[in-house]
Amino acid sequence: MSLGLPGEVVGVHGTSVVIDCWGTECVVRIESPDETLLPGDFIIADEGIVVRRIPPEDVDRTMELYATVLAEA
Repeated sequence: MSLGLPGEVVGVHGTSVVIDCWGTECVVRIESPDETLLPGDFIIADEGIVVRRIPPEDVDRTMELYATVLAEA
């Protein structure tokens, strides 16, 4: 099992988005045709694919949780 990483969408290019994961930019694919992402959205990505969009009200809590988990790894 892998742990997907959260990131902020900084660019949209067709079926791919560029995300910022704590200062590192990554390109990930949007596999769901129903998913519309815009710069400023936060997502969870795993193995180069967008898994889900993080609801705006959950972004701060989710980012804090991941920071804690990764700091203890």
